[in-house]
Amino acid sequence: MKKLLNPFVWYSGEKTLAAGAVGLLVSVSVARWGGVAFRGVVSSGYGALSAGQLFGQAVAGWLVLSVLLYGAARIFSKSRVRAVDLFGNQLFARLALLPLTCLGALPCIRRATERLAAVAPEQIAAVTPEMLPMLAFGLVSLALLVGFFAWSWLGFSVAANLRGGKAAGIYVVCYLLAEVLAGCCTSAIAGW
Repeated sequence: MKKLLNPFVWYSGEKTLAAGAVGLLVSVSVARWGGVAFRGVVSSGYGALSAGQLFGQAVAGWLVLSVLLYGAARIFSKSRVRAVDLFGNQLFARLALLPLTCLGALPCIRRATERLAAVAPEQIAAVTPEMLPMLAFGLVSLALLVGFFAWSWLGFSVAANLRGGKAAGIYVVCYLLAEVLAGCCTSAIAGW
């Protein structure tokens, strides 16, 4: 159980990088099959993109956050920060998003999402039986996002040897910047 909660204490950066790379390739394959597009660090949606575009978007979402966290770790940490540890830990943390991509690729979830997007905001409050898959998807998505952020934070904290409020503040600022920058990168890759 300890290895699941904080794998970064147990596995080297090389191992987390390898496992994360396999997860990224699986995620891109599932996204291609299901029409899922990556729109930022954790943002996703639907779009008809090539495998190369999806791979570029997935890598951009990972790399932008990792580069910002690595730069911040080099500035604020008094310890030696190994790039392979930080980049590997961040790629491994993305494994928590793989089930989200798999669920989003399901035809029933896609149909429910498209119907929901076509509904006027004042009509959304009326939950109908066909919206139940979407409601379940939302709850599962929330749990998976919490898992991603927990792993991403722990991966950063372990690799940078930073703790406490200062480290949390650094992580939040880097994440917010990364979401905006990755959104720009993924839009450019998709041609939006």
